[in-house]
Amino acid sequence: MAEPSKPDALADEILSEARRQADRKLDRARKRADRILRTARRRSEELEQQALEAVAGDLDRETAAVLADLPHEEKMRTLRVQSEVIDGQFESALRTLQSMGPEDMVPVLARLGADAIGALDGDRFVVEVRPDVADRMASALTDALAAELGRRGRQAHVTLEASAALAEGGVIVRSDDGREAVDHAFPTRLRRLRRELRNRVAEIIFGEAGS
Repeated sequence: MAEPSKPDALADEILSEARRQADRKLDRARKRADRILRTARRRSEELEQQALEAVAGDLDRETAAVLADLPHEEKMRTLRVQSEVIDGQFESALRTLQSMGPEDMVPVLARLGADAIGALDGDRFVVEVRPDVADRMASALTDALAAELGRRGRQAHVTLEASAALAEGGVIVRSDDGREAVDHAFPTRLRRLRRELRNRVAEIIFGEAGS
C-alpha cells in the first residue's frame, strides 16, 4: 500500500491542527457561556434592588459633584439630563427582568409577593403571575413564597392564578375577598421606583443646593 505523499500528509496535519484549534475555541466558548449563565442565575434574585441601588448611587455621586453654584436654568437642564439617564437605566432593567425565564424569576417573584402580602391584612391571598410561571413553576413559587414569608415572621395561605395582564412579569396580590390589592407588576414597580429616584434627584438639585 502506497504511503501518503508529503503534500497530502501536510494537508492532513494542517486540517487536524485546525480541528484541534476549533475544538479548543468551542470548549472555551462553552465554559464562558456556562460562567455567564451561572452568574445570571445567581444575580437574578438581586437584580431589581441592585438596579435601583446602582442607578441611585451613580446619580447621587454625579449630581453632588456638579451642583455647587449652578443657576436655575442650568439646574433645570441638569434635572432633564438626569431624568433621561434614569429612564434609560430603568428601561434596561425592565428588559432584563422581562427576559428572565420562569425558573430564574421565582426568587424575585417570591420577594415581591412577600412585600405585597406584608402590606395587606388577613392570611389568605390570591397571587397573580405570568401564565408560563403559573404553568411551569407553581409549586416552586409557592414554596419560595412560603419560605420568604416565614423569614419575615408571616404565614399565609396563597393561591396562584395565571394572568395575561402580567405578560411583562411581576405579581399582583389580592386579598381573598378581593377588596385589597397590591400591584407589583414589573413595569408598575419600576415606574414607582423611577418616580422616587427622580424626586430624590430633584431634592438634591433644588433642595440641598438651596439650603
